[in-house]
Formats: sequence, structure tokens, C-alpha cells
Amino acid sequence: MELRNILKEESSDYYNRIKFIEKEAEGILPDVRLVFPKYTNHDIAHTKGIEQLLNEMIPNSIKENLKPAEIFYLLVATLFHDVGMKLIGEEEEKKFNSLDEDGRGKLRDKIRDQHHIRSSNYIKKNASDLNLKEEEAAAIADISRAHRKIDIQNELREPIHNNDRIHLKFLGALLRVADECHVTDDRVSELFFKTINSTSWEFEQHFKKHRLIKGILFNENEDNKIRIHATVKSENDEDILGGLKNDIEKELNTVKRIFEENKLRLDSVVLELDRDELIKKNIISKLLDGKKRKLDKIILEIEESQWEVKRNLDELKANRTIQIDESGLYNLTEDISNFEELIKRFTGDKRNWKFVKSNYSQKMVETNLIAHLQYNYNIIYIGNELRERVEILKNSPTAIYLSLKGKKLLNNPYLDLSLVQGDVILDQILLLGLSYDIFKYPITNNLEIKEIVESLTKNSGQRIPELSNLYEEVQKNSKKDDSELFNELINEKNDNEERKYSFNIKFNFPELSEEPTFLAMLSAAMKTGTRIVVTGSRISDFILKEENEPVHMDKVTAIEISPGTPIPYILKVKNTDFKLENLEFRFWKINEIIKYSTESRNLPFKFEFSYDEKDKTQSVHFEIDPNTNVKQLLKWEEFLRALNQERTITLIKSENNQIFNELKVPTQKEIHVRNDSSYEYLKKLVKVQERTNHEIKLLKGLNVNDKADIDNIIKIINDGKVEVNSNEIIKPSATVKEIKKMIKAKAENEPIFFKSLDFKVLLLEEEINLGPVTLRMDDIELIDENGTELNIEEYNDEDILPIKICTKDEKVTILLDKYSSESPIS
Repeated sequence: MELRNILKEESSDYYNRIKFIEKEAEGILPDVRLVFPKYTNHDIAHTKGIEQLLNEMIPNSIKENLKPAEIFYLLVATLFHDVGMKLIGEEEEKKFNSLDEDGRGKLRDKIRDQHHIRSSNYIKKNASDLNLKEEEAAAIADISRAHRKIDIQNELREPIHNNDRIHLKFLGALLRVADECHVTDDRVSELFFKTINSTSWEFEQHFKKHRLIKGILFNENEDNKIRIHATVKSENDEDILGGLKNDIEKELNTVKRIFEENKLRLDSVVLELDRDELIKKNIISKLLDGKKRKLDKIILEIEESQWEVKRNLDELKANRTIQIDESGLYNLTEDISNFEELIKRFTGDKRNWKFVKSNYSQKMVETNLIAHLQYNYNIIYIGNELRERVEILKNSPTAIYLSLKGKKLLNNPYLDLSLVQGDVILDQILLLGLSYDIFKYPITNNLEIKEIVESLTKNSGQRIPELSNLYEEVQKNSKKDDSELFNELINEKNDNEERKYSFNIKFNFPELSEEPTFLAMLSAAMKTGTRIVVTGSRISDFILKEENEPVHMDKVTAIEISPGTPIPYILKVKNTDFKLENLEFRFWKINEIIKYSTESRNLPFKFEFSYDEKDKTQSVHFEIDPNTNVKQLLKWEEFLRALNQERTITLIKSENNQIFNELKVPTQKEIHVRNDSSYEYLKKLVKVQERTNHEIKLLKGLNVNDKADIDNIIKIINDGKVEVNSNEIIKPSATVKEIKKMIKAKAENEPIFFKSLDFKVLLLEEEINLGPVTLRMDDIELIDENGTELNIEEYNDEDILPIKICTKDEKVTILLDKYSSESPIS
């Protein structure tokens, strides 16, 4: 029994309003992401997750006793409990945009800390826009405020609405526990984590928490417990889940008494852990010393039940991770495919370094791995060359991982490693992995490694022309997209007539979140051609040093800065009122062309500015996605009209309001704008879109019929009602309970009212829903979908039936509930 279905049965008014309010929330909550781009979702999906948990947490016996108003208040509070995490008001938006990143961080902390109070204030302030009465908004605001921090028992009052006591304390307690329990793996997508580009350890652990949890059960078999089912793959995972359990128990303890007073028993939180992968890693770790063991000794060394150990040991044996000899002794399988699987298994695990330095791994590197790499990269190493590469692999987990991945990355039909010796490419990968691991593992004290790095770096600098030739050969034969996994950007410089080369290789590692760090390491090592120290957390923050002296930026070519923080600007058209705020640009440089563009942002507009250092010339390109909505189209039209008046675009830094650049758009560049009539109707369409909360797109031009339709819809909205012909059959759905009310009204010769969620009109070949609406009729006939008389005796009151309403009136008046009290569209 779901809360919404109860509401639908008990009160069509509350049910219709919750649908409308949910639409409003869908448009408002995404603004939270603008302030907290690296937080878990606080959007409509989060609210739906909480609502589902409420449905599971509240027993049916309690749901049946909840008043329709209480269910309505709880569901609306669920929708808006995090709205306080968005920027509220123009002043706060201006303040946030004017701050540097440190200032924004402090403001975020303040907003986060007070967001339950901010949400409460927002709901009360915007009550009329949410179609809420003042007393309703006050109750919902209190429930929302109760979802964290406050002392619910002492701070919340329980008002009387329509002669009924509203149990706000219980509703607030329900929301608090359900919100804390929404930690399952549907909360944050894997794609979000990969694209968010956070180097924060805290963020990674917080995200990992969601990935581990597979489900939550409430009061299973009436045991009064909250059960969390999760998968653990490391000891760190167990620590994370232990902290989560404590957090939920802490919130549960604050409301346990309130629950008991309302006959809901939830006493404790229990972790149910699937530890199979952790047990497998423990078994593998015991065998890394290279010594064979019997089953009873493995069971004795692993602190788990013998049945768990034996079952996981059998699975490892079936997968050929472990083998058993004729004497019944177990050991790790020594082949390259198994070694590659183990490398992937331990990547990201805190035992990764121990794994690579183990007897098993060291032996595999010296024999199987180096032979495998020579074959894959078309190399033959001998003597000292072989020793140097093996030494790097024996001391760098990341170098092993990347070298094994390299063949897949270079799997391009147009790429033939015979065009250039594979050692040029493999050396870059080895240096890349080693550069990263220097900051994680105790490698820096190894003097031999330092000498090897210097040797490989020097050799790489001398071999750059060969790598450049390889790149050119690939470019000649491949299509545009074929070089995405192996993309080399070459820039050649002269310094005192001595040729120097700088380059960057871009790899795509979907399994690893540290790609920007890898890019920066490679850039630092290869562009300077000398031993360097690299510090920082992302590519835009890196400082390059050579023998403790800064490397001058004219020695370094910035090839790609996409992992860095975008820079916000205001775009204005000179001597006009037009401006676009918060346009975020990214900068990069290819050879002598500097570009800054909004292309990588998820915007309907694209602005790209280019500057040629050689010719000292600037250019500008701008366009809009034709598939965008009319509000953005109107903004674009205003931009084009302003540009026709004054052809100078000004970019202003948001942080200090200083002019960054002014660029003249050539007069020969033709700018097309709409005629005045279409421009006025475009503005009307924007108002219709805002009023109906329906995204309108203008894929074609506006003709006379379109303009007449727009005027007609505006008239309907302004009047708040419309009359339709009686021969038009309206096809709603209704509960049996509502149908009985209509039949009773007809029998008593009373006006018949019917509330419907939908009233759709056609605009620009697309349906726009103007609902919810109320139909007022004096006489009706109710028939089913097949045209026969409706028989409702065989149905329950809560059943929903598709029906047809035929009226004998010449006209039927449809009242648009949503627009009856709003100001008219001019």
C-alpha cells in the first residue's frame, strides 16, 4: 500500500496538487547541482528514493490511520526538504558568483549546515507558487526542518487543521530516518563519479559508500530492525559501512521515542555483509609469498568460517586463479592472464603495494610480464635495457596496470607499431605510471630508479621525431574518431637553434579516476626533458619545478586543460543592455592558437574565441543548438539583435568585474534575426512555457496558424476556463469512489463536478497539458471504453477505471484550477 495511492483514493484535491508540486520541484531542485556540483544527488530522483523508503518503512496498519492531510504534508516535505541547498534570491546568487573558490567553499559549508532551516523558510515564502495555503506551508516547512539536527520532540508543535490533529513530530521523524537511509547504489551513478573530476579522498569514500550498499529492509519478520545489505571488497569497505551504520543509528535514536508513541518499532541497525571478494583477496594474499599450502593450513590462516573459506577457494580454483597439484597443495597460477586479473583486483586496494612487491609478482614481472610486453609492443630488449624496464615494473603498480592496458588503448586498425619502435611508446607508459606512484609508495629512496628515470627520459626526448612520424601516419589514414584512444599533440620549439620537442599523450582509463593526475605527470616529465618535482591536485594547479627553480611557462605548451576548473565570465554586447552571466570557459592551446570556448559545457549556446599568436589576429564563432527551448531561443534572439546594433563582444571576469577581452565581429559576417512579429510571438511563447511548466521548442518558423493557436492558448490561460462542445468526448480515468459521487449527484439533480489531471491543447504540433482542471456539468452519462453502460458493482472503491463522460449539455465548462488566481499573460 503506497502513500500516493492512499492519497489518490482519499482526496483527489491533495493527489492533484502533489502532482503539480512535484512538477515544480523537478524544475527547481536541479539548481542545487549548480552550487554543489560534486555532491551526491539532491534532485527529484533523491526525493523519489526517500518516498519509496517511506512506503517500505511505514507499516500498512499505520498508513491506514494517517490522515490525507498528513500524507500530503509528508510527501511535499520530502520533495522540498533539500531545496535550501540552492542559492535563494538574486543577492545570494550575485555574492556566490563574485567569490573565488575558497570563498565559495565557505559559503557552501554555511548553506549545507543551515539548509534544513533554509528549506523551511523557502517553503513558507513560496507557498502561493506551490499552491499551498498558509497553514499547510507552515506544517510542511516544520516537517522539512525536522529532517536533520533539530530536537523534534521539543521544537515542533502539532497543529489542528480542519478539526484534526496533525502529528508533525511523527512525520518529521519519518522523513529524518528515510533521508538518512537513502544510501543505496541508485543514489549516485558510476558515470557521475568518473566525470566529476574530484581528487578529494573524502568524496571518494562518500561515493564508495553508495556503491557498496545493495538494499535496505525495515522490520523484516517483525524483528524491529533496519537491515543494510552491502558488498565489501576490502577492509576499508568494512570501516566505511561501520561509520554508515553508526550514522543511521544516531538519527534513529533521536526519534525512537516518537516512533514508539505512534506504534512504530525500529530498535537497531544491522549490517548484512557479502564478504566473498574480501575473503578471496585474503586467500590470494596468503599465497603471494610463493609457498604452496594445504587446505587445512589456508583455513587456519584465514579468520573466517571453514565453509566460507572452502567455498571461495573452490571459486578461485574454478576461475584458474589458484591451482592445486597432485599432492593437494594450493598455489597461485603463474600465467599472464591470471596476473592481469590479479593486478585489476588489487588496483585501488591498500594492499596493492604489498601485492606488487610480493615474491609471486616479482617473479611474474621478471619472466611472464616482460616477455608479454616485448611481444605486444614489438620490442626486443637485451642487457641493461631489459634490466631497467623490469626494475620500473617491479616498483610501480600503476606502470604494470597501464602497460597491460596499453595494447587495448593502441588497438587501432590504422596503427602499426612496426612504423616506429614500440619502446618509444612503452617508455612513456612506464614513466607515466612511475610518476604517479612516486607520490603513493616508498620509491623515492631507490637511487637506481632515479638513474633509470633519467636514462629513459633522455632517450624519450631523442626519439620524439619517431613518435611524431607515427602520429602523422595514423592521422593520414584514420577517420576523425579513430584516434580518440591514442591522441598525440606535438608542438615543436626552437631555443638557440637547438630543437626541443614537447608533447602530451592522452589516455582514456575508464576504470581509474586519477586520469588528470596521469596527464599532468606525463606533461611535467616529458615537456621539460629533465628531472622535475610536480605538486598539486589537478592539471590547472600543477607547479613545474626544475632543480627548485620554476619552469618558465614559455617552455611549456598547454595542450589540454579540460580536467581543470572552468572560468566564469559575463558576456556583454557593448553599448547595449544585453548580457549573459556565468558562462564558463575552458582554455587550451594547440601550437600557436589559443582557444577559449564554452563547447565542453552543457549549454545551448556555444561561444568560441581564438587568438593566433603568430598573426596576432582574433576570431569569434557563436551558434545555438536548434533543439533548445523558447526561453533560450529568446535570449539568443536578444543577443543577435544587440549584435546588429553594436558589433563588439565584451568578456568580463565574474570574480572581479574586470574586462578580459573585447572582440569586434566583422561587418561582413551576416547576422539573421526574426521579424518583429515573430519576435513578439517568441516572447509570448516564453510566457506560455513558464506558466505551463512545459518545455516548448521551435524547430520550424512561425506561420499564421501557429500565431493564432498561441493567442488562443493565452486566452484560455487568462480566462482560467474554456468551453468545449458537448459532442467532444472527454476521456479521463476515475476511481470507483469518485464515479459513485458523480452518480449520486446526478440522482439528486445536483451540479456534477469532476476533477481531471489532464486537459491538453495542441501547440506547434505538440500537446501541452494545462491540467489539473475541473469539469462542471448538469447531466451526464457514464459509459466504459466499449461504449456500454458502466457497471461499478464488481469493483472496489480504490479501483481506477478508464471511462467516457457524455453530456447532454450543448457546452461543457472546463475550469483551469491552476490558472484561476494568476495574473494574465499580456
